[in-house]
This record gives sequence, structure tokens and C-alpha cells, in this order.
Amino acid sequence: MSFSLYLLVFCLSIALQFSACIISLSAMRYVHTSRWVWGTLALAMLLMGVRQIITLLDAWSVSSFSGDLWLSALLELSIAFILCVALGIRLPGLVAFNRGLKTANNEREALVESEEKYRALIESTGAAFVIVDTKGNVTECNETYLKLTGRSGLCDVIGHNTAEWVEGPCGKDFVHDVMPHYADKEIKIYDNLNIRQLDNTVIPVEAHSRATDTPEGIRIMTLVRDISERKAAHVALEDSEEKYRSLIESTGTGYVILDGKGDVIDCNEAYLKMLGRDDIVGHNLSEWVSPRETERFVKREIASHSEKEVRVYESEIVHYPDNVAVPVEVYSKAKYTNEGVSVMALVRDVSDRKAARSALKESEEKYRELIESTGVGYVILDVEGRVIECNPAYSNLIGRGRPDEVVGHNLSEWWLEVEHGFDIPVEMQAHSDFELKLFNLIFRKPDGSPVPVEIYSRGRQTADGLRIVGLVRDVSEREEVRKKLEASEQQASLLFQHSPISTAIFTPDGQLLRANKAHDELWGFVLHEVAPEFNILEDEQTNERIGKDRLAAIFKGQQIELEPFVYRSSELGFANARDNTVLPLFFPLFDGKGKVVSIVQMHIDLTERVAAEQKLSEREALYRALVESTDAGYVVMSVDKRVLDANAEYVRLTGHSDLSEIKGQFTRQWVRGGMGLAAFSQVLEHGGKVDNVRLDYVQPDGTLIPTEISAARVESRGDFKIVALVRDISERLESEGRLRQAQKMDAIGKLTGGVAHDFNNLLAVILGNSELAMAHKLDPSSIDRYLKAILDAAERGADLTHRLLAFSRQTPLAPKVVDINAALENACALLQRLIGEDVDLFLLKNPDIPNCEVDPRELENVIINLANNARDAMPNGGKLTIEANRMVCDHDNKWVDIGELAEGEYVVVSVTDSGTGIAPEILHRVTDPFFTTKDVDKGTGLGLSMAYGFAKQSNGHLSIYSELGEGTTINIVLPSHADEAHEITKNKVGIAPRGNEKILVVEDDPALMKLVRNMLEILGYQVEAAGTVEKGVELYRQHEDFDMLLTDMILPGGRNGRELADELLAIKPTLKVMYMSGYTENAVLHHGRLDEGVVLLQKPFRTVELSTMVRQVLDS
Repeated sequence: MSFSLYLLVFCLSIALQFSACIISLSAMRYVHTSRWVWGTLALAMLLMGVRQIITLLDAWSVSSFSGDLWLSALLELSIAFILCVALGIRLPGLVAFNRGLKTANNEREALVESEEKYRALIESTGAAFVIVDTKGNVTECNETYLKLTGRSGLCDVIGHNTAEWVEGPCGKDFVHDVMPHYADKEIKIYDNLNIRQLDNTVIPVEAHSRATDTPEGIRIMTLVRDISERKAAHVALEDSEEKYRSLIESTGTGYVILDGKGDVIDCNEAYLKMLGRDDIVGHNLSEWVSPRETERFVKREIASHSEKEVRVYESEIVHYPDNVAVPVEVYSKAKYTNEGVSVMALVRDVSDRKAARSALKESEEKYRELIESTGVGYVILDVEGRVIECNPAYSNLIGRGRPDEVVGHNLSEWWLEVEHGFDIPVEMQAHSDFELKLFNLIFRKPDGSPVPVEIYSRGRQTADGLRIVGLVRDVSEREEVRKKLEASEQQASLLFQHSPISTAIFTPDGQLLRANKAHDELWGFVLHEVAPEFNILEDEQTNERIGKDRLAAIFKGQQIELEPFVYRSSELGFANARDNTVLPLFFPLFDGKGKVVSIVQMHIDLTERVAAEQKLSEREALYRALVESTDAGYVVMSVDKRVLDANAEYVRLTGHSDLSEIKGQFTRQWVRGGMGLAAFSQVLEHGGKVDNVRLDYVQPDGTLIPTEISAARVESRGDFKIVALVRDISERLESEGRLRQAQKMDAIGKLTGGVAHDFNNLLAVILGNSELAMAHKLDPSSIDRYLKAILDAAERGADLTHRLLAFSRQTPLAPKVVDINAALENACALLQRLIGEDVDLFLLKNPDIPNCEVDPRELENVIINLANNARDAMPNGGKLTIEANRMVCDHDNKWVDIGELAEGEYVVVSVTDSGTGIAPEILHRVTDPFFTTKDVDKGTGLGLSMAYGFAKQSNGHLSIYSELGEGTTINIVLPSHADEAHEITKNKVGIAPRGNEKILVVEDDPALMKLVRNMLEILGYQVEAAGTVEKGVELYRQHEDFDMLLTDMILPGGRNGRELADELLAIKPTLKVMYMSGYTENAVLHHGRLDEGVVLLQKPFRTVELSTMVRQVLDS
């Protein structure tokens, strides 16, 4: 074979052997076991390759080879080739295996790292973990779990069953019950477990667990978390929700929850109440909101709600069923849930708030008006000091005419302080703290005159920025007052020096500061001159008289009441020194922090008073002896009417025998009296005194001792006491009673004598003229004269009886509400021709007086009688004035006080003349009947008696004021009446009216019955007459066609005219009734007034009067 082929085989063999060496070395990287085999193979291939190289070099050097070498080269080539092929086939598998091993290692390392990371994560969260087997035995746990179980070491937990400390909803069997459920290897969560520690502390926990396969079998890995705080937070949350729900309910705020379509999911009772509905769940919001609100809220606002946004707006809901729109304020917010968007809204009825806004606006206007009315200026400024708004008071204050001349201008134009460096923008900006500020400044008017002002200002943030609102007041007057105050302080210093009371001022340590002139005059020397270092705390006399401790307390600021004492300044050794009895007064002066800065000492000089008290004591003993010796009772009482002191006579009046029995007792136990007690109580409450007040003292046996008491309230040592003298007037009253009886009999005698005198005169005229008429019956002219005299006498007799009845208040009055002005005008129409032309008559009308309820005819008669009296008092003519005025009587009025009038409103009719007047000594007798100062046949003495009787019968009063030579005023006081006045009919004198009706006359006097019958028959009436009630009833039942009953009031047989009329009216209700009487009892009268509907004809009467009243009754 050729040498070249031989070289080629050797080279290939060497290359394959080195390749096998390299492959073996590479395989060592991918195997972890049997590396030495691969290393040995690599070394063998290396050695074979080296040997082949040496052999090749030897053959190369000789350029020949043997057959053995050739076989050896072929054999090594074959071996190298087989090894290379075998190694090349095995190498990828080794590489893949090595890569798998690396991956496994990496995963194992990552798992370990992940386990450490999650273990650290679990530890950092404070969560416990535990691994248990399928029986619940612990195989592993962390420190947190160990602490959770309350065990001290791992040996107390690992190997133990969790049933020892885990309790489920059903108790400790929970662990054994749940273990079979882990076969599905799903994650299980338990949030209702408890771990009971060794001290029986129960800890609520939450467990997340899952089963996993391990080489040791199935293990359950569990994360355990202490949820004590979460449970507490949950309970707190529930409580909070309940609290806020209750809060919402208590405020009356409604809430509603809507879904995305506007349908109601939930609401409270307050919302239902706003709607006036019982249930709205499932209903749409559009049922009770306006279409505009439905479109705006339901469709558009729900769609645009943001979860974080709370919308606030005002709306209206319609109340069912009255369809009244209710204004509401809505706070709403969206919340996104799995079911979609829902809107929660709080709804508040703002009807009251809207009303409040209106009220606030009115209030603002009111306070604006109030500010305007006070004259205070107000101004609104911007931060530059420009005026935004002001009122006229402000513009006037700075000397500008109108606010529009000020708005837009700057303060610097009239603020005088600007000239002294006052920075307006800085001051304005300082209001950004919104605190109230006070300035005392000076404004300058256009004429240059300064105006001191006081400004209260405060900043206010508005949409346009900071605004300053100020109230400005002109304090010119206050500045004047301040100057006066300074002058006053100077004056106070002068007052101190010249005060009449001895005053000295000391430091808190007792050193004298100053003393006034009165102090020097009291003691006879100037203390700061003779003893400039005088210290009152070191003065022996002062410490001895007051007490060292009390004096020290006074100089520490205490106020202690001291007693008077005698200070002997003569013992100090100063010239002209005097001894005085003084009452020392000390009071401290404090600074603003309450610290004593000085002590003021005042000496009240009691020297003269002590001497006076000694004299008073002696005099009191003298008066005490006098009181004890008098026959009047003497008593001293407290203001609550307790007896403090009394003499023996007062003790007797109370029914006791010794002062000790009544001392400290209330006097009301033995005192009685009406008006007297009221007057006495007035003294107790308001002071003053009373004289001769009537009181009765009750004895133990019930008898009364009448007394008169005079009392006064006096002040004694700062307290009020009542001092009274009580006189037993039993004997005096008995004497007065006998005197009054004698006076009464005397008055009756005078009255009887007067009546007898006047009636004897009248009867003499009637008898005499009757005889003369009968003697001259054939002479008609003489008969007329005599009959006229008889008629005049009869009329005078009728007037006399009328006046007597008026005085005795027995005149039947027919009162009605009248206009007093109209009544007086009617009376005055008759007066001028009665009083004569030489008397000037004046009627003064008062349009403001109220109406009165009186008998207008009787009032007219009274005015005429008083006018006649006035005419007689003015023989040479004069002036007669008639007027009416309003008068109000309260409890202080003297007539109310004496019981003549009741409290209320009255009309006073006054008749005033300018005549001779009435002498004071007879003024009290002028209302007595038949008392007259006129000449014989000039008057009866009954005019004023009649007026007095009319006033009292009308619930009024009569008073007289007169001065000799000046004239007289008669005041008739009549109670006012609120009703409308009736029209007053004027008396008309004419022909007697006639008629043809049938009249039943009942009169017990035969002569008068015959007279009335003849009068009526002459007038054309049909008349039947009876003398008794029984006869009248019998006649009525016989005829029964009578149109009217005319009956006397007083009839024989025990029955009166009123009873007769009642019986006949029961038979015929349409029967007309008229009464006649000369004296009327209470059958048709009440309190002297005719009953409503009663017609009474007073006897005596004439044909015209009878016919007129009969005709009025028949025609009514």
C-alpha cells in the first residue's frame, strides 16, 4: 500500500482519538455520577492519540512502515471511529439529561425561595399557618399560630390534634366533621371558628385551607387569622349604621334608594310621610315628582352620577292625595353594585326653611330699617378701601349729600389718619381673619371740620373677594363726655379732700398714704405731718379696739363689719388731739387682677349720736310709762303682722291676760274688718299711715269689740315695723247710735211736718175754692175761677208727691240708652223761657262722651229743677252753663273708696251758675227734703232732694261745689253704656185722642174708678169697671170682648194688678194691659226700674195724659 494512504489512515485515527477524548470530557459536564469512567476514557483516547502521533512521526522520518503498523493503524482507526460514533450518539442524551437536572435544580431552588418569601409574607401579615394531616394532627405551624392557641412551645402543638382548641359552630366535633370534605382539594373558608386558649379565652378566627399531596400523604395547609378586631369593627359598624339610621329617623329626614330606572328599592317612614303614601317600593320616582324633575333626575342625572360625587339640589315632590307640592332638598350619591347603579338620596322637607328664608329676608329688611332709624352709618368696602355700598347716614356723616356721591370713592378722601401714614390697603387686608375689629378714627368733612367716629368692622368673603362691612357711629358727644370724665376725676379728687366724712387711705401693709380734711378736723391734727410714718397695723388702740387678727384680715382684702368704739387720740400725745366715738369702715381697692392695692378707712362720727341715743333712751322710757298708763292699746308689729310688743290694754282687747300669750302671734287671729283691713294692708305694703280705721277685735267667746286704729310703718335699724294705737269705741258707738236714732226721729218729724204743712195748704185751697164754687154755682164766671184754683192746687200736690217719691228713690223709672248731648239739648229748649232773658244759657256739647242708660223724662225734670234753683240764685241775672264730660273712676277714686260708685266709666252732667253760692255750714244739708233758704212760697226744698234721689236710683252720684259770691256747680254722675242710643221723643201738647174700644177698668177707690170711667166714656170708649181682682175676672169672663185692661197696681184682697193682668193674659194673650198707680211696689219694678214692656200711668193724671197713653197702648 502507498505511504500516503498510510499517513491518511494515521491522521484520521489521531483525529478520531482526540475527538473521542473531547467528547468524553464534554460528557463529564452533564453527568453527576460515574464521572471517573468518562475521565478514564478521555485519558485513554488522549494517550492513544499521542502514541499515534509519535508513531506517525517515526514513520514520517523513515518514510516507510511495516505491515504490523498498518494493521495497528487500521485497528486503532476502527476503534476510534466506533468510539466517536458511539459517543456522538450518547452525547445529546446526556446534554438533555443535564438540562433536565438543571431545570429541576432551578425549580427546587425557586420553590425554596418562594416558600421562604411566602412564609415571610405570612409572618409579616400577622397571620398564622398550620399544616395538619387528615386526622387533624398538627405537623407544622408558625409562632403566630402557637401564640394564637395560647400554648407556650411547639411541643404543645405539633403532634396534637386541633380539636383540642378549635371550636366550630357545633363545638369541638368540627375538626373531625370537616376532614372528609378535603378530598376534593378545593380551597375552603371558615369564618365562624373559635380558638379556645388554655385560660378559656375564646378568640374568633377565620381559616383558609386546602388539601395537598405530599410524600407523607395528604396534608391540609391552613392560614388562620385573628378576626377579633374585625368582628368588633363589624359590630361597631352595625351599631353605627343603626345609630345613623335612628339619627336620620329622629331628624325627620327621608331617605330613598333607587335603581338605574328610578324605581324605589327602599325608603323610610319619613319619606313615605312626605309623599302621603303607605308603600312605594317598586314604584317609579316619576309618580310624585314633576315631569321636569323626572326628565332631569331620573333619566339624565342617574346616568351621569359619579360614584364619588354627592349632588345637592332643591326639588319638589307631590303629596298624595291633595297634590300639594312640597319643597325638598336632596342629597344624592350613586353606588355601583353587581346589579348596576343605585342612587341613595336623603330628602329633607324645606318648607320651614323656605319660610325661614322669607322671614330672614324680612328680618334683614327690618334690621336695615333699624340701623337706618338709629342714625348709625354702615359701609361696605373692598380691600383697596373703595366704597361698594353705604347708607345715607354714612354719607351725611362724612359731609356728602347722598350715597351715590360716596360709592366708588376711596376712604383716603375723608380719613384724616391717612395724612399720618395710615395704610388703608394694609388695614383692609387685616380683615381677612374675619374677626370683629374696633377703630376710633377721625373723619374730615369737605369743609375741613373733623368728626370723631367709632367703627366696628369685620371681613366677609364673597364671590367678588374680601369685603369689609363696617358700622360707623359719630362719637363727638362721647368725646365730650370723655373730656368731662377727666374733669370729673379731678373733681372727685377735690371731693375726697372736701368730703365731710373722715377718710384715709393706707397701703396693704398699713402705711398711711393720704387723708382728707375731714379726717384732720375730726381728730384735731394733720396725721401725715405729726406722724408721717404712721402705720395703722402697728397702732395699739386700733389693734385693741378692732382685734389684731380682724385688722390683718381686713388689710388682706376681707370686708368685716365692725362695731363703734371710742378712740382716744389724746393718748397719742399730739397737740389739740380729740377723743371721738366712731364707727370704722374699711373697704379694699383691687386692681384688674384682683390684688389689693390700697385700703380705704372711713370714720363715721357717732359722738353726737351716742349722746342723742342716751337722751332718746331716757325719753323712750318716759313714753313707755305714758303708753302703759293710757286707755288706748299700743302694739308694735312686724310687716307680716306678728306682735313684737304691746301694752296691757292691747292684750285685753285681744282677749288675753298677758303679753307672753300673744307675742310672736299673728294679729289676724283676733282682727276682723273689711275696708279697715284693706287700708291697714296698704300701710304694710306701701308705707305711710292710717288714722281712725274701723276694726273689730274678736274675743275668745266670739263677741266683738269695735275699735279704731291709727297706724304707721316706721323704719327701725334697717327693718320696717308697724306701730299702732287701738282705741275701744264700744261706748262711743253706743252713744252715736242713740244720737242717730234721735236724729232720724227728728228728720222724720221734720219730713212729716213739711209734708203736712204743704198738703194742709193745698187742701185749704181746694176746700175753700170748692165751697166758693158751690156757693156761686149760678155764676159760671166765678165757678171757672174757683175750679182753676182747685186744679192748680191739685197739680202742685201731684208735683210735691212726685218729688217726694224721687227723693225716696221710689219713682218708677223707664230707662233707655240715650245720647246725653241730645237729652240736654231737649231740656235746654224749654229752659230759656223758664229762667228769663236776664240769664245767659250756655250748652257745651262734648262729642266724645259715651251714652248713658237713664229715664230721659226724669233727667229733663232734674235739669229743669236745677236750672230753676240757679235762676233763683241769680236775682240780677247771670250765666248758666250746662255741660257733660267723660270721667273714669279707678280704685284710687275717693267716691269708689267710700263705696258711692263702682270702678268704671261715667258721664258727668254739670249745671253751673254764677249766683250767690251756698254757705259752707249748710252745704251738707241742701239735699235734705224741705230744706230751703228761699222765702216762703218761693220753693218747696225738694229740688236737690229729687236730683239726689234720681242720681242714686240711676246707679250714679251727685256732688255739689260752691263758693260764696262765685256760684255753684251741681255734678250728676251717671254710668256710661256701650249700646246705641234710642231716639228721644219730644213731649207734644195737643188734643186728647179718642177711640171706641172696650176697656176693663179695675180700681179699688170708688171715686177714682168713677172718675176714670167718666174720662174714658167722654173720649168715646166702652167701659166696664170693677173694684177688686175677683170682680174684674168675673166681668172679663162675662164679656170676653175687652180690648184693654186698665188696672190699679195696689188692690185689696191680697192680689195686685200684675197678678190680675197675668190671669187675663192667660185667657187672651192679645189683651192690651196698662197700669196706674200713685205708689208702686216691686210687682212691675226691679231696683226702681219698670220691667220691659210695662206701661205705667202715674197718679194723679189729667184727661190728656190718660187719653194719650191709652191710645199709645191700644195702637202698639
